[in-house]
Formats: sequence, structure tokens, C-alpha cells
Amino acid sequence: MPDAMATIAGCVTHARQRLPRYEADLIVSDSLHVPRSHLYAFGERIVSPASFERVAAAIARRQGGEPVAYILRRRGFWGLDLEVTPDVLIPRPETETLVGTALPLIADDARVLDLGTGCGAIALAIATERPGAMVVATDIDPACIALCRRNAGRLGVRVETRLADCFDGLDGRFDAIVSNPPYVDDADARVERGDLRFEPRRALLGGPNGGLDFIARLVGAASERLVPDGWLCIEHGYDQGESVACLFEEHGYRGIQGHVDYEGRPRVTVGHRHGATVAPHSRPGASLTLCAGFASGPATPSKPMKQTPRSHAPFGVCSMRGDGLVPSREAAPCRIRGGTSPAPTQTAAGSTCRSSMAARRGRACPVPGRGAVPGSGGDKPRPYGTTPTPFPVRGGA
Repeated sequence: MPDAMATIAGCVTHARQRLPRYEADLIVSDSLHVPRSHLYAFGERIVSPASFERVAAAIARRQGGEPVAYILRRRGFWGLDLEVTPDVLIPRPETETLVGTALPLIADDARVLDLGTGCGAIALAIATERPGAMVVATDIDPACIALCRRNAGRLGVRVETRLADCFDGLDGRFDAIVSNPPYVDDADARVERGDLRFEPRRALLGGPNGGLDFIARLVGAASERLVPDGWLCIEHGYDQGESVACLFEEHGYRGIQGHVDYEGRPRVTVGHRHGATVAPHSRPGASLTLCAGFASGPATPSKPMKQTPRSHAPFGVCSMRGDGLVPSREAAPCRIRGGTSPAPTQTAAGSTCRSSMAARRGRACPVPGRGAVPGSGGDKPRPYGTTPTPFPVRGGA
């Protein structure tokens, strides 16, 4: 180890010459077991040869493409410090949209299922905000269940864990089912590049049909696992919103809503089993926005909801522009149509979709597209040079 690198400042310089500043500081701080403030306040302090070797090894791992979260073995999500390992998908900011969308639909005494929990990010965030709810976290991988339990124990959050494939082995019904399922197309080459090379394929790949195979299975089975006023909330790729809404409608869900993430891209679709009423978002100042041309209905929660002071992602207000609905960066969910569904529209794939939006645009409901690959900083670049599909929402009374 050169003498110039025998100090904290030397380690920082060594790291910043090879990595972006923010990543370099995180890795040095973690490798030396000191707060980041020490990198600036105590740069002259001597570090041992073993400490410098830890820094160098971590830098080399990052230069090889390994995600920072795996190197640090932790990731922040919804204000929680979570342990992560290569066994699980790294929690991303986009998934906070799913939590923020689901919370207003979950009462304090609700029974909630997080299907495919991974490290437990969604389940633990919901359990933190709704401590009276019974939150059940499932996953097909024993390593994920073990990690979720460790996170829950360290954070002191009560979550029930189950080893299960989809709904297999689960008893009873739920007031809400939330999931960030695999939704990337199996043939998408981007999973072989960058950070995604290191993440588990089973958590990314959703099947050969545009990445929607698992989502279709989930949407079809969930209705029999929900109470009559229960909600299904699913994260998906930004270019899959319309196709996922079609799946919801085909399986009889009502009050279907689309929500956008921090970058204003379609990210979450929710719908309720028959018998529920549509709940507006509980954030102060937010209101239920009705799109022009559709009848409105009551917009009151079926159960009293706890107010959540946390600031969430901007939710999509639909506005009429050009050929249909497009999301705007306002702070409220959107609900349209209070009547019956129109006649089914034939899709290019030969299936039908009860999509008033497709009919109004004078075209078929789209064939499921490739799921956008999740990644740090969003889903950039947009695949195949396309712009996001306008995000429809639909539903009945």
C-alpha cells in the first residue's frame, strides 16, 4: 500500500479516481466502518493495510459491474435500512409507488399479502405504516424468506412469512394483495448487461409473452383470494400499463386505476374485487379526479383509513390530450367510467379485452409488450426507441 493511501483521504482519492463520487464515498465509508462525515472531517487518520485492501477489493467489485447494494449488503427503502443479498432483487425507488398506492386502500386491521417478497421491502413498509394489520410475506425461495425474517427482526416489525409458489398453501382471503412480480420479457438482452447481470433471473423474467406470463397468472388467481371488497395492487413495466389493465378487466376487476412513478411513468395498476368502492388517495390536498366523458360514482373508502403523512410518488391524473388519456404529474389518482364495460375488443393476438380506451382510440387493445427492465435511475433508455404507451385506467362501479 503506497504511503499516500495510508489515510482516509488517500482511500477516498483512490476510490474517486475509479468510481463516481457518491458510489466511491459509500464504498469507502462502508469498508472502513466509519460514517461518511469522517471522510471529510478526519481525512488525515491512518488506515491499516487490511482496511485499505478491503477498500480496494470493494472498488474492484464495483468496477466489475456488481451493484453497490450487494457490495454494501444494504439498501434504503421507504425510510427503512434493509439487508440485501444476491438472492433478492434490489429494492428500487419505483417500487415505493406501489407502497404509496396501496396504503390508502389498507385499513389498520386489514389482512395483507405481499406475494414474492424478496428481502421484504414492500411487506415491511406496509407493516410499518399499518402496525395493526396482519401482513403475510411469501416467496418461492427459502433464502428470500430467511432474509425477510432477518430484516423484520432487526427492524422490530411484525410480519408473517410463508414459503409458497404464488398462492399455493395459503389459507383464507385477504383485504389487499400487493406484488412486484417478474415482468421482464425472457428474450430481453438487457438483463445480460450492467447491474442486472448480478440479480436473480427468477425475480426479473416474467415469461416469453412480453414478460406478462406471471402477471396474468397472478391477476387470474388473485380474485379468488380477495374478500369481496379487496384490492389487487401490481407493479409492472412502464410500457405494460394498458396490457395489465386489460388483464384486470378480463378477470372482472372494477375501479381499475393507473399510477405513475417518480419519473411520471406508468408503474402500478390496482383494481378491486366486486363489492368495493374506490378510495381516493389519503395524502393531504389530494383529490379523486374524474376524466371527462365518464360518469362519476361515490369516492369513499369502504373502511376508515389511517392518514399517511409521508410524501409519495406523484400519482397520475388523467387528462384528455390528442388520441386519449395521458398521465400528468399531479398528486391524485385517476378513476374513470362508472357504468358497464363496452363490447370486447379483438386484440391482434386473438384474445379479447373489454377496453373502452382501445375502442375510443379506434384500435385494438395492444398485444402485451416487453416489460421495461428495472434499474437504478428508472427504466432508461426506453426500449426500441419508443415513447411510453399512454396509460389508461378503467373500471366500473
